[in-house]
Amino acid sequence: MTKIFPLIGNEDDENIKILDNEELEKALGIMNNFLDNNDINTSQNAGFTIFTTLLYATLALLGFIGNLIFCLVIWKSEKLHTVTHMLMTNLAVCNLLFVLFHPPFFVTTYILQTNWIFGNLLCKASNSIVYITATGSFYFMSLVAIDRWLAIFCRRARLDRSRCFLLTIIVWLIAIGVSFPYLYYSAPVQVGDIGFLDILPKGYEQDIGSPKTQCAIDCQDCHRTLQLVTIVAQYCIPLAIMLPSYSHLAIYLWKRPTIGIQTKERCKKAQIRKRRLLITLLAIVGSLIICWSPLFSVGVLHSYNVIKNDSLSLYIYTSMVALFGVFLTPCFYLLNDGFRQQTLLFLPCLFPGDKESKKQSSATPCEHSHLEKHTKLKDSYNEDDTTRPTITPLLPNHSQSSRLNVIDAHNSFRNLSDNKLSAV
Repeated sequence: MTKIFPLIGNEDDENIKILDNEELEKALGIMNNFLDNNDINTSQNAGFTIFTTLLYATLALLGFIGNLIFCLVIWKSEKLHTVTHMLMTNLAVCNLLFVLFHPPFFVTTYILQTNWIFGNLLCKASNSIVYITATGSFYFMSLVAIDRWLAIFCRRARLDRSRCFLLTIIVWLIAIGVSFPYLYYSAPVQVGDIGFLDILPKGYEQDIGSPKTQCAIDCQDCHRTLQLVTIVAQYCIPLAIMLPSYSHLAIYLWKRPTIGIQTKERCKKAQIRKRRLLITLLAIVGSLIICWSPLFSVGVLHSYNVIKNDSLSLYIYTSMVALFGVFLTPCFYLLNDGFRQQTLLFLPCLFPGDKESKKQSSATPCEHSHLEKHTKLKDSYNEDDTTRPTITPLLPNHSQSSRLNVIDAHNSFRNLSDNKLSAV
């Protein structure tokens, strides 16, 4: 086969790579297409980068605020210090850690496509913490499903605090075990078409772009096996626990008849509560499937070369959908009447100044009207005895003094209730 040489060097030089005509024509064709479309691709990539960065940052901020409020409401309200809410708190903590550690490194590595400058230690920490938190959140959701199922069908075997504490430790150990290979194999590696850059003449590397250093799994032999094992242990097992549990609960609650004689209005309210509960159960399972399945599917298809290696935008979009699922998780639990009520009581505590000003402004007209009535009544009693009206109680036990005592007791009870609500 006819050989041609690069543009520089001699035939006797050992460092010169000899290429055939087909390889060189292919390389030069790729280079020409890249240089012709360089300006168009640069403008398109800039718009894509700005859009995805803003959208990803917004989703991360919403997820952080939602899960933080979720944890604070449970911490402040003593009524929510139950086993179920302990599991939900661990779930929210996993989501918070995921939002704190994953988005910064994801944006810099995949969206902005900059070199990894954070070192080997942060590379291992960021990858491992992401897998710890994602695995923990899935397993805590499955524990909540088990607890709800036991509360309906097997109340004697329901989780108590000691069992809940033990299961919490087990879940965190499972999450650490799933993430340990990523802690071991994660390292800054160079990615890019290095072989293509080597065959180009000198001077073209700056136009095409050099390989970049990214935080990735440095294990080409075990990458596929590790990915499949992680998906099964992290996602499939919790989903296999949640699907039958919530399905059984939904079927039972839908078929359960209303106990006792009920009016049409009460039956309607019971149907509304039942429908809301079913929607909550379906939403929890549906969000886990819809938001996370695309990300895992893209990873598997990419590993087996079903998807092209340059399909980075697809991976970015599926990661955004997964991050949106992190934000939706605490929102679904707000559909519960008790938790929503405690949340509404907690939110005014974040703005105490506004609450006091509103309270004073609303109380001022009442105080003025009360003073006006009091002065008018006092002026009428200061008149002559002959013109003073005689007040006769309608019943012997409902005199003027007893009515005033009832009013004072009512006011004191209102003050006491206001103090309790402000404390919550």
